[in-house]
Amino acid sequence: MPPNDKPPLLLVDDESEIINVLQMMFTQKGQPVIVANSGSAALELLNKRVNDLTTHYVRAIVSDWMMPNLNGLELLAKVRSTEALKGIPFVLMSGNVTKDELLAAVRYDLDAVILKPFGVQELQTKINEAVAKREVKSLERLMQK
Repeated sequence: MPPNDKPPLLLVDDESEIINVLQMMFTQKGQPVIVANSGSAALELLNKRVNDLTTHYVRAIVSDWMMPNLNGLELLAKVRSTEALKGIPFVLMSGNVTKDELLAAVRYDLDAVILKPFGVQELQTKINEAVAKREVKSLERLMQK
C-alpha cells in the first residue's frame, strides 16, 4: 500500500484543541487522520465509510472517554455491536478512569486506554499495539474456520 494510501486514524474528541494538536502531529508523521467532534458524529462517519467502497476503513479509532451525548464507552459499545465495524482497533483517552469504568470497557473488548496527559509517541505505541492485537484476533478467527 503506497504511503499516501494508508487507512486513516479516526480521532474523536469534543475538545477542538486536542483534535487539532493530535491531527497536526499525526499528519506530520504521514498518518492520514479524519476527525469527529462527538461520538454520534464518529458513528455516522464510520457508517458512511462502510457503505462507500471507494474509501478505506479506519486504521484505528482514538476517542475521548468523556463526551456529551454519546461518550467514548458508548461509542465503543456501538462499534463492537456492528458487524462491519467490530474489528476496528479502539483506544480510549481519559483524564481519569475508575476501576468500574475500565472493567466496563474491557467487557466491550477495548484494545487500549491512555491517560491524559500523554505524549504522541506513547499514543502511537498504544495504537500500534491495538492494531497488532486486532490482527492477531483476526488470524485466530480465520484459523478456527
